[in-house]
Amino acid sequence: MLIRLPLPSTATAVVFAAIFTSSVGAASQTVGEYGAGDRVAFRGCQAISQNDVRWAILHDPQVEVASTPSSPLDEYVSLLGRRTALAYLANGFPVASASARIEGGKILVQIIEVSVTAKQA
Repeated sequence: MLIRLPLPSTATAVVFAAIFTSSVGAASQTVGEYGAGDRVAFRGCQAISQNDVRWAILHDPQVEVASTPSSPLDEYVSLLGRRTALAYLANGFPVASASARIEGGKILVQIIEVSVTAKQA
């Protein structure tokens, strides 16, 4: 199953990039090597394959901008959770949730899938 994410406008992407660029000096820790795709793990994927979730999230323009090594790490981790939750919401999971945290040298994105059919049962 291919996951769709709502695409930001070009103006949104430019503003988003400017926010990350301007806040780098204030952050205590930067993304560094955590921005590499193999440093992000997705858990809880059931209805949608982990590979499809990984591809959709790591190729999301906002995530790509936030994953640059000099970006603030806490903002990148938070964005991974938010964009993963948004991807599920945009694909028929009205009450799905996702959160991200650093664990064991990786970023773990924990997903809780709740589909419309599961909610009605």
